Amino acid sequence: MAELRTLVREEMEGAGSPSYSFDDLGRRRDRKRRNQRIAAGVVGIAVFVAAVWIVTTAGSFDRTRTPADQPTVNRDAAAEEVALGFLDAYAAFDAQKAMTYVADDADLRSLLEVSQQFPTNTEGLSLKLSLEQAAGYEQTVTSCEAAPFGSETSVVCDFVFHALGSDQIGRGPFSGSSFVFTVRDGAIVRAGVARNLAKFDRQMWEPFAEWVSSTYPKDAAVMYVDGTLEPRFSLESIRLWEQHSRDYVKAVQQGTV
Repeated sequence: MAELRTLVREEMEGAGSPSYSFDDLGRRRDRKRRNQRIAAGVVGIAVFVAAVWIVTTAGSFDRTRTPADQPTVNRDAAAEEVALGFLDAYAAFDAQKAMTYVADDADLRSLLEVSQQFPTNTEGLSLKLSLEQAAGYEQTVTSCEAAPFGSETSVVCDFVFHALGSDQIGRGPFSGSSFVFTVRDGAIVRAGVARNLAKFDRQMWEPFAEWVSSTYPKDAAVMYVDGTLEPRFSLESIRLWEQHSRDYVKAVQQGTV
């Protein structure tokens, strides 16, 4: 619980960070995008914290510490399995399989993390996963906890990740991020992600963007939304992300960056 409260507080404190563009790479990523993403993640985690607080007033998740004369509170293992099934497919970049764990009317806007017009269905998730795969994204779930909350269950799954070849150049994995799900009747009805990007931005995202913009300025205009460092979701953009992610690793390994 303390760790969740700390994550919520850190995300809230980071919500006011300034934006920047290719003309000023010393600033933080686009304010609107980050504020929307952080707000969505904080709301999801806040809901989970509230759920945990409610259920823990009646008992503890740690059964070894629950007195024998008090009832235990069962974690929703089925909801955890739904979340983990989705995340396994997500990590394999299999949008169709991932969507088998999602309700037809689910809200995935916070999960997709984009301010562009974007379909919030299998097509949209497939496009997002294609770009993440092109950028060498890899994630490992480190824990999942579920707490019943009325007719729904909130599930928070912590994870670490690599991207842009960070594992190949000795940086990362980057920790402190969480997926947040709401599960009802065996399906995900809401999903979001709260990413801790401070270290990743500093070590990977910003240096990569600066390198691309100076080395391949025409490609950078295709890879990023105009005037920002938000990735553009298109087939040509995805092709360039795959190409230049590999190029960047070689450049770093050769000492030319």
